[in-house]
Amino acid sequence: MSTAAYRIFAGIFLPEIQDMILDGCGMVTIYELGRTSKAVRRRTRSYCRRRYHRELRRFVETPVSFRDVLRRSLGIVSGSVALHYLAEPSGWVPGDMDVYASPSGSAMIMDYLIDKENYNLTSVHNMYGGVGWSSRKSVLEVSKFERPGDSVKIDLITCVDSNLVTCITSFHSTVVMNILTADSVYSLYPRLTFMCRGFWGLAPRLTAYSQTTHDAMDKYRRRGYNIQIGTGSWKRPCGSYCPVFVRRFDSVHTFHYVFCVSGESSIPASSAWTSVRWRLGIECKNRFCTHSGSVMRM
Repeated sequence: MSTAAYRIFAGIFLPEIQDMILDGCGMVTIYELGRTSKAVRRRTRSYCRRRYHRELRRFVETPVSFRDVLRRSLGIVSGSVALHYLAEPSGWVPGDMDVYASPSGSAMIMDYLIDKENYNLTSVHNMYGGVGWSSRKSVLEVSKFERPGDSVKIDLITCVDSNLVTCITSFHSTVVMNILTADSVYSLYPRLTFMCRGFWGLAPRLTAYSQTTHDAMDKYRRRGYNIQIGTGSWKRPCGSYCPVFVRRFDSVHTFHYVFCVSGESSIPASSAWTSVRWRLGIECKNRFCTHSGSVMRM
C-alpha cells in the first residue's frame, strides 16, 4: 500500500469495511501495515482478534470466553485452525480444532467444553510412550469431543509438562508448527507457511513414514500445499530449512504477532518456550548442503 492508502485505511472506522480490505491481505502485509502508526496498529490488532473469533465460532459459541479459558489455563491452539488463520484466503476450512494444554490446564478446558459449550467427551487415547505423535514422549493423552448435531470436533491434547511447544515441534512438519495463544499468533516457519509450502522431516528412531503420516501429507496437498519430504532433489543449499539444522523458538526466523487490544489482559508466552530447540529430521541428502548431511547434536 502507498502512504495515501495507509492514511485512508487509518480513517476507516467501520470494522466491516476494514475486514473486507484485510481479508484480502496476507498476515505479513497486516503486520507491516500495523507498523505505520498507532492508529493503524489498533485497527489491525482489532481485525486479527475478529479474524480469530471467526475461526473459533466454528467450534465454540462464545470465542471471548474460550480465549479467556486459554489465557487462564495457558493453553494453545495449533493444527489446522492455526494454519487456516495464517493462510491466504483459500477454499478449505478446518473440521476439527487441536487444543494443547498441561495436565492442570487440560482439566480446566475440559470442564469449559462440557459445561459451557455442550460438548460430549467421546474418547480418551493414551499416547505416552508410543510413536508418531509422541515420538519425544511429550504427549500424555488425546481427548476427543463432539457436540450433538454438529459435524465439528475438538481434540484436547494433554502434554506431559507445561512447555507445550515441545509437543508442536515433535511433529517434524512445518505445516503444523503454528500456534495461537489467547492473545497472539506464532509461526515457526513463516516463509514456507505464507507461500503454502511445507516440509516433512523424519522423526528420530523412525526409518520410514507411517501410513498416518502419508495420509496427513495427502490432506495438506489437497488443501493446496506443496509438501516436500526430502532435500535430495534440491539444487541449492537448504540453509535454515535443512532437516538437521537446529532451530530455536526465539530465533529471527519465528513470526510473532500480538493482537491483544486495549481492555484485555495479555499473558506472555512461557519463558521456557524461548529455549526450545528442534530439528525437522535425522539426515540431509542435499549435496549442496553446507551442513554436509551430518546429524547435528541438539
